[in-house]
Amino acid sequence: MDEPIVIHDFSLCDITLYEEKWVTLDTKQQIPESIAIGSAVKKTLNVLRKNKGKCTIAIVNQHIDARPDDKYWIRIFENENDQKLLNLLEKKLPTHKSTESSGGKKITRHNYGDSVEILLEGVDPNDKFKKPKDRRSLDELIKKEVIDRLKLEPKMNAKGLHFTRDIIKKIFDVPEKLIILNTIGGLATWLSVWYKSFNIEETADLPYNGLVTTKTTGNWFGISPGLPQLIVRDSELDDCALSVGLKFTFDECEINEEGRGTPIGIKSPLPPYPECPEVKKIPSKYSFEIIHDALHDNDGNLLIEIAPVALVQMQSTNPPDRDDFEKQVNEVAKTLQAKVLFEPSAQAKKSPLTYRYIAHWCLVYKTEKPLPQYKKLPKIDWFNKFPINKKGKEVLKQNTSGSPFEFDWMVAVRGRVHDTAHPMLLKDEKDKSKKRWLIIGDETGSGHEFTHTSDDGIGVAGSKRKSFAYIWVIVPPNTVLPSTPSDFHAMDQNKFHHEHLLALDAMTENASKGVKTLIFESPNFVSPEGRLPRNEKALVPQVIKSTLPLVLEHIAVIDRTKKKSKKKPTQIQIMSERIGDEWAPGTDSSFIGSEIKKWISNLIDRGINADFEYKPHKIMPKLDHPWMNYPDAIGFLQTDTLPDALKSYRDALQESTIIVPFYFDFLTTTLPELLMRLGRSPYSFMEKLCRCDVEHISAYMDPYLSKMIDEALEKFTPVDWRQLNQLMIDKQSTNTGRILAKKIFDWVSPKMPDFLQTLDSDVDRVNMCLTLAWCMDQQGGDVETYVEMIEKEWLKQCPDDRQRSFVAVIFVRLQNYFDFDLSSIDVLVEHGLIDSPIKSPTQLSSASQATPILSESEMITLGQIFSTLAFQKHEVSEHLEQMWVSNEAFINYPWKPNDTRRHCIYGGEFCLDYVAQNDEWFNRARQRLFEDFKKTLGTGENEDIESFWWPAAARFYTLQYENNPNIIPRDELEKFIQSADQFTRTGNSIVMVRTSYWLIRLSIATGINIADDVHLNLITLLENPDYLKADIYGIILVAHLIDLDQRGDGDGEEYLQEWLKNILKNSRTSTRDYVKQWQETHPDGSIVECLRFNYS
Repeated sequence: MDEPIVIHDFSLCDITLYEEKWVTLDTKQQIPESIAIGSAVKKTLNVLRKNKGKCTIAIVNQHIDARPDDKYWIRIFENENDQKLLNLLEKKLPTHKSTESSGGKKITRHNYGDSVEILLEGVDPNDKFKKPKDRRSLDELIKKEVIDRLKLEPKMNAKGLHFTRDIIKKIFDVPEKLIILNTIGGLATWLSVWYKSFNIEETADLPYNGLVTTKTTGNWFGISPGLPQLIVRDSELDDCALSVGLKFTFDECEINEEGRGTPIGIKSPLPPYPECPEVKKIPSKYSFEIIHDALHDNDGNLLIEIAPVALVQMQSTNPPDRDDFEKQVNEVAKTLQAKVLFEPSAQAKKSPLTYRYIAHWCLVYKTEKPLPQYKKLPKIDWFNKFPINKKGKEVLKQNTSGSPFEFDWMVAVRGRVHDTAHPMLLKDEKDKSKKRWLIIGDETGSGHEFTHTSDDGIGVAGSKRKSFAYIWVIVPPNTVLPSTPSDFHAMDQNKFHHEHLLALDAMTENASKGVKTLIFESPNFVSPEGRLPRNEKALVPQVIKSTLPLVLEHIAVIDRTKKKSKKKPTQIQIMSERIGDEWAPGTDSSFIGSEIKKWISNLIDRGINADFEYKPHKIMPKLDHPWMNYPDAIGFLQTDTLPDALKSYRDALQESTIIVPFYFDFLTTTLPELLMRLGRSPYSFMEKLCRCDVEHISAYMDPYLSKMIDEALEKFTPVDWRQLNQLMIDKQSTNTGRILAKKIFDWVSPKMPDFLQTLDSDVDRVNMCLTLAWCMDQQGGDVETYVEMIEKEWLKQCPDDRQRSFVAVIFVRLQNYFDFDLSSIDVLVEHGLIDSPIKSPTQLSSASQATPILSESEMITLGQIFSTLAFQKHEVSEHLEQMWVSNEAFINYPWKPNDTRRHCIYGGEFCLDYVAQNDEWFNRARQRLFEDFKKTLGTGENEDIESFWWPAAARFYTLQYENNPNIIPRDELEKFIQSADQFTRTGNSIVMVRTSYWLIRLSIATGINIADDVHLNLITLLENPDYLKADIYGIILVAHLIDLDQRGDGDGEEYLQEWLKNILKNSRTSTRDYVKQWQETHPDGSIVECLRFNYS
């Protein structure tokens, strides 16, 4: 039905009503049997039926506000000349809302047209944003391609993009009736218009039009038809200023690295930001004339004609009379035709430290007219087009967070008024600092990632620009820092750039005296275990409590190097800044004292001279202490978009700044247990460390855990060493065990071989040497030195598994030197580990399936043979099948789960060497790496438990996608890439290099972005003196880099080939011969193809 059906003089007796929303019409017209009506129409219909026999009706297609299942609507008109009917006939359908009941709650429904196409499936456009807090992010509502095109932050609060009709109409031609406020559909309406404006092929009239939508400190974000989100920094504004909701023009637009638009030649109705108002001190004894003179310069010119002026009266022996002060100032203002705004007396309670030194203050000013768009704002005065807010910032809110203005006269001068108290305040602090450690704490970011969704949390980092971090600045005794502006905010570089440099200079100069910064920042993803307990929203107290042990560890290390006074203990004073109402002056923070005392006791139990006296904790209001801004000054240096002028400071402060993730579960549960064990039993401490998550161990190893490990090993007895080496037999192959073995090696190796004589038995000595040898294998170091320390007589006394471990480490050493000669298998016969040589897939297949079932040590030996044969290139298909069968036997053997996992990875890597032959090898690789591997995982475990799985899985995903891009779902690839990133940064070197290489190739193939620094980190390893640039470690790194360079622009070929020459020069003869032979037989091949199995 394209046109409305209109029936005049229709008998109302021919209408039958059913329940709430349906009627049937007895008419000769070809119309549907049942037609929907709204409640208003139903009410009208009932009235008309009583009072009149006939009416005019119109039947239309689905109405603009119909429910999805309503196909036709009926309209009732008493008069056939009704203007609404005439509009209907002209297809001017009026907006009409429908309502339906849901659980006793009326839901208003609107028709948003094709705007809903940009919403994710299942999102209801009529759903209203919740008040007062709706934390739904943009990517929970809007399609990814729309967000990407507009260059919006996916995790930003969607409600923050909701604006009033008049703001939207300033920039987009959207019918006002379609902008339904406070609904998701209303948001979609104008976002859709913006999104579609990219496709309009029209030459825009210059200048461009832009609209400021949101702001953060120092940054403005805006919209303009046909352009992605605009970003403007305050520092880039020369001739004007901006405010939220303000329309501006610009001459050009450049696209920055993030894909956002950077307007050039901006013009707006707001003038440049004014200078901060002048502050005049009024003496305790004052008069009308003194106040009058304070508002004039030496030439008698009235200062408030140029800018408002603040008058502040300082405290004196006799507290000044506020009423008299107000009376006198008001009288002066009246004669000058000026206005006065006094700071509320309640402010003294909010800033008690500052108000020890100042009594009261006010702002004296002349008033001017505002910009037209702001003239309706209540309780606001204006000077030079900027506001003087008389009742608090909430009256300035325009559907945005805080004031739409970056500059407010009253706010701007408040900081300068508070600064007048600094000289007296710092004098007091200097006297206290002589015997005191001062710990200053502050946070950045909201921390919503640490709360559960049911507690308004999100579980992921809230924004690239501002994720949570807690920053401690530690100031040792006899150190006095300079003051900073009371209202200092490092993000506001336009206003505080010079002051920021001074603060950083102070931190740099005092770093040598022991001033340090400890930063605990949120990781990229916060697991459910890493969040606060449910129904707990107060994050900061939990952060303070859980990080204090590491703060004290840091202080104890420094303090014990200093000479002790026999008179008084050193004080510890903690100050943390107020955060809303959850952490404010008056909040009970007594738990901090209990925690401090507990960890001081722990230090004493560990034999550390911790002669500390705890002073009560202070929660400092904002603007109330000139040192509270130092955490912010340092924290800003960690931003990704750091101004060039500050980069040298970040480098200079790198050594005195310690940055680690904030893993809530580790810091609140595991760390306290570790510290208690360290005080009771050093071995128990090491045993607990071995069971910790590798992510946590890596994060806190330097400088915290490494010092604790040294402390534990210093106290070890021969029995402790026996237990530890026995523990390493099982744990050294794990991710955590590898890291701890390296720390053990660093402590023991300088003491070798003499250290062996301190152990109780020859078996203990063999175990110690094997622990170090396996560690060297994992680090690409000198295995032979520690193998050669093992005397034959010692080995004879060892159990069978230790002898096999001795042989195994020899095998691995040969593989690290590219020595794949099968004659090496003869050593197994020499040591009696196998009866006869096994040098072919056929022999291995037969041995692995022998009956009765072999012992575990025998199967371990066959596994070593499998890896040796896997490095050979097999041309015979029967041999490939026999290798697969052997691996199947290893998978089905009743190992411990970590052993089965290792064979799943071996099997997957072997299959991937032959995927070019047929797709069956892809299927087998998937079976090993995903199906079989998953069966080995226990409750709560995932692939993170085995780091060597990640390069194998990345290799599979890449080769499979390059072979057939339609097999693996894209969301599976995206999830894997996100999770694999951590394995490009920490852990085993080969894992890092291989995972990075395959992720880069996968990103190139799929177009899915990975972290920007993955490739750069690989190149940086070449210059890293700690990375072994010889044999397998060197070849793997340079070969993969050469291949990536060849896949790109090839501009690094000369540089990388030179590195290849140097690495070969530093390598064993077997490595050089292997590479040389491969290059001679594959002159046109990429060197990465010489790497097979789990080296590829």
